[in-house]
Parts: sequence; C-alpha cells; structure tokens
Amino acid sequence: MFDGAGASDPMALGTAVLLGLSLIAAGVILLVVALRSRNGRLPRNWVVGIRTKATLADNVLWVRAQQAAAGSLLAGSVGTMLAGAVVLLRPSNGMGVGVTACGVAWLLFFVIRGTVLANRAATDSA
Repeated sequence: MFDGAGASDPMALGTAVLLGLSLIAAGVILLVVALRSRNGRLPRNWVVGIRTKATLADNVLWVRAQQAAAGSLLAGSVGTMLAGAVVLLRPSNGMGVGVTACGVAWLLFFVIRGTVLANRAATDSA
C-alpha cells in the first residue's frame, strides 16, 4: 500500500529527461506548424495542419482555416514547452506527474480549440 514515502523525492533523472524532452519536442513541432499556418506557408496536405472535410476542400479554405487556428496552436506550443522545461528541473514525483499531465492537457485543449476555429473559418467561407 502506498504510504506517501518518497513522494517528495525528485523525479528520476531518466523519467524527467524523457517526459521533459517529449513535451518540448511536441511544443516545438506545434510552434513550427503554428508559424507556418499564420504566414500562409503550410501547404494543403494529409499529414500536418488542421485537416477536416471543410479545410481540405480547396487551397483558399485551407489557408484561411490554418490562419484561424494559428493563434490557438501558438498558445498550445508555448505552454507545452514551458511544462517540459519545468519537468526537466526534476520536481517532486507528484508535481512532475501533475506538470506533465497539465502540459498534455494544455496541448490537447489548444489543438482542439484550433480545430474548432479552423473548421468554423472554412465552413463560414464556403
């Protein structure tokens, strides 16, 4: 049974590095997508970007939709990278798990928000 012993011990180095760098990498990838989307330099494709039936309809709608999502994706990327940096500092086990979960939730929230905004921009323009 867990008695709380060791709960304030710092997160194991390997765990902190793996989780921290994973969050930072996800944030960097999202940052690149957000910046290319904002500048209209993310070509329509089946791999990267907000891909819904409406956004994939044509190139004009694609660009408009990606630009609508860019701010949300940018916010998601920054928060995720910050969470990764905090985890690399090896907080206590409980705090490390909490920060990791918050970083993932932050990322998901802003990607979903960006998807809603992009789809709305594409369907309103069609």
